[in-house]
Amino acid sequence: MKKILSLFCAFALILSVFCACAKKDPDETVQGSTSQQSTAPEKNTDTDKNEAPSTSEKDESKNDSTTQSTTSKEERTAFTSFDAEDIFGAKVSSKVFEENKLTVVNLFTTWCAPCVSELPDLAKLDKELEDIGFIGIVLDINEGDGVSESALRYAKELCNDSGAEYPYLVPDESLVAFSRSIYNVPTTYFVDRDGKIVGDPIAGSNTASEWKEIIEQKLEML
Repeated sequence: MKKILSLFCAFALILSVFCACAKKDPDETVQGSTSQQSTAPEKNTDTDKNEAPSTSEKDESKNDSTTQSTTSKEERTAFTSFDAEDIFGAKVSSKVFEENKLTVVNLFTTWCAPCVSELPDLAKLDKELEDIGFIGIVLDINEGDGVSESALRYAKELCNDSGAEYPYLVPDESLVAFSRSIYNVPTTYFVDRDGKIVGDPIAGSNTASEWKEIIEQKLEML
């Protein structure tokens, strides 16, 4: 009887060991299903990416929205009307376009390295080229949430360091709204005496010689 009891106890012990190990299997199954669930969203994301327009397509559509001008005077789009102040508090309105045959309007931000690097070249051209005006619009000073004092301070430093004698504007409401169609900085527009955009805007920075060539091309379109 004792032997039978001993054998029974031994059998129960062995059975309990197997049941304990078996409890890990559901956990492993859960972990396996969890890992599968975690990979599923990635597959969905990939599918979404395949269905969504490519970045280049988006960029092209954005560029199309900002490129509205033509070489024809009758078909040119007017640059937005504004009544703003420069970074030193002087009033500047869109009437400033009447002062020159062509005005180079450079939209930039203080945190953009290519924007900052070309400012001395633009300042140099402003002094060299006759009947060509220059205006800078510092987008990050006012992005619709009020004036950024740090950006304003840095813009003043950049203006002084570049030797610029043309105004750097703090965007007013009209310029803030206009800048929402800008997807790259710097972006530069060319505006005639009538306040109309000449040709297409230029996205990206350029050297002084490159800008000079571009300006000459714009002048031929007047």
